[in-house]
Amino acid sequence: MKRLLLQRLQNRFIRLIEEYLRKHDMTQDELAAYVGIQPSHLSNLMRGRRVLSATYLLYFIAKGII
Repeated sequence: MKRLLLQRLQNRFIRLIEEYLRKHDMTQDELAAYVGIQPSHLSNLMRGRRVLSATYLLYFIAKGII
């Protein structure tokens, strides 16, 4: 059940991250470094190859990105 809810949030998460990247003129690699995750993990999240987890969500919340 929890996993399903996070999967439903993933599309909204992707849109928020895309907006953040445009607004701050950042690359995915720069954002990944700022948040503290591997660039490949962010890329896979953005492409839907990796399912959003609470752990990843907390990284972005802690940095005030979402």
